[in-house]
Amino acid sequence: MSKRAIILVILSLFIIYTTQQDSAKEGEEEKKQDTFTLDDANIYSMNYRQFEELKSMNKSMLVFFYTPTCVHCKKVAPNIKELAARIAKDKFGFKICSIDAKTYQKIVKDEGLKMYPTLKLYHHGYTRYYEATKNPTQMYDYLKRIINGTFRKVQTVEEVEKVVQESYYSMLVTLDPEKEKQEFDVFVNFTDVREEAVYIHCYSDECKKKYDAKVVYFKPYDEPFVNFDSKTEFSVKNLFDFERAHKYPLASTFNDYLMGESFRDGRPMLVYFRDEEDKLSTAKDEVMKEIHLKYRYKLVVYCVDIKGSDLKVALGKIYGIDEFDLPTVHMIKPSRANNIHYIFKRKDLDDLNVLKLSLFVDDYFKG
Repeated sequence: MSKRAIILVILSLFIIYTTQQDSAKEGEEEKKQDTFTLDDANIYSMNYRQFEELKSMNKSMLVFFYTPTCVHCKKVAPNIKELAARIAKDKFGFKICSIDAKTYQKIVKDEGLKMYPTLKLYHHGYTRYYEATKNPTQMYDYLKRIINGTFRKVQTVEEVEKVVQESYYSMLVTLDPEKEKQEFDVFVNFTDVREEAVYIHCYSDECKKKYDAKVVYFKPYDEPFVNFDSKTEFSVKNLFDFERAHKYPLASTFNDYLMGESFRDGRPMLVYFRDEEDKLSTAKDEVMKEIHLKYRYKLVVYCVDIKGSDLKVALGKIYGIDEFDLPTVHMIKPSRANNIHYIFKRKDLDDLNVLKLSLFVDDYFKG
């Protein structure tokens, strides 16, 4: 090979090398632009050990789970920083924390996280997811309400009834904060993590005699009020289950509000698709109410007229249902990504009754 040819080969290799280096640098720059960090003096960045320690100590904290490459995480990060600054300024005693979910996969697995960003509230040993898309003022007001409490203290049954009339959902506690301190503290912890409800505190003899229960849930549908079962352990979890079980009317008529609530609730939905103009179909609504009453701690029951609003029509299309399929009953698990559903056999619908539908529900929960 001539000297000139050797020089050309060397030059070619050099050009290729420098081009690759430039491309690598550009790639690194692009990668840096696509990632972000949450370096902030007011946000406590945690590792696995620190997270477990704070949880075991029942510290109040709002944890922002994110990944450095998540576009949506990057968008809401400024809101988290602004919230953390306001919390620090007001000295709430409430920690705003962050965890890099990509780095700490064990935490992700233990907490059952599925998507990012995720905001999770830890308060008095209780946890609750919160919408990361809300603005800093909304989040601040929510946390402030948690710190300040939500009780309306009254003295008489008349005052209780007045508050109930003014509220859509309300819950009365008749516990004496001194004589029944342990259980009263449990109820306080429960109210701290609820967003929508009015909580009434009245422990006069008149009130205790009238309602004869530690906790009473008032609602504008079905039963006017329902008592917390005295045989049930008085815990935050059981109070939450009690409220959730009675939050929805029996066999509700589906609407956009209930759709959002159901997907946040996460319990299975037993949905009766029918034509509300068909009297034979709507007659089965009473069966659905009986089923809801029987299983209200386990599932939510809806009656849906898919020939009604656009939302209901859309819901029918999601599950491949049209008016020729009516009536039909589906069990839907909304927390699953693909909304897996189970269909009650069509041939049994002509003689639909509580016993047949109960067997269907029981089979579903048995797997």
